[in-house]
Amino acid sequence: MQRAIGDRLTCVFGRPRLLRAGERAQVERDFVAATGANLVTVRRADTFLAALSGVSNPEGKRKIIGRQFIRAFEGACETSSGRWF
Repeated sequence: MQRAIGDRLTCVFGRPRLLRAGERAQVERDFVAATGANLVTVRRADTFLAALSGVSNPEGKRKIIGRQFIRAFEGACETSSGRWF
């Protein structure tokens, strides 16, 4: 996709605070090095943890995490003043 649209592509990495130590920096570094794409990192630890509070079912957690990643993307798009659309 990055080859097709070039620098108009901006990728969003929603940080859930559920990563191992140093993993965020590694993801950012390796992703950009491998793709050359612009990467925006959105800190979403509070919303991820609040949404997961009290949930013990693994399938339920998976769905919640998926929804939170979508919300992180939507929030990044809103703060960019529509730049990506």
